[in-house]
Amino acid sequence: MRIFGHYDHIDDAIAALIHHGVIAVAGARSEAVPQIERIMKCLAAYPKILPVSGYQIVPNHGYLYFVRDASRYPVGDRWIKRQLMDIDASDTRFLMREKAA
Repeated sequence: MRIFGHYDHIDDAIAALIHHGVIAVAGARSEAVPQIERIMKCLAAYPKILPVSGYQIVPNHGYLYFVRDASRYPVGDRWIKRQLMDIDASDTRFLMREKAA
């Protein structure tokens, strides 16, 4: 699993959500929320998926916005929290840390 940005293709994010039940979206609120809204609008074509957006504080990125399938994972599900922590640890494309010279 990986973190999706506002420039990633929306079909990839939808396929990942269908497969995994959760996707993470990186970026400031002004970038992430519109992307989440587009994803949720596209998911309306899938009646068995109940998309719900959320926000979680994570150590590397500081925070991640996410969309989960509420028909598979209820509010506060520990699996979702672990998945977001794993995604945060493994996907470093959006980290803004400067390399030491």
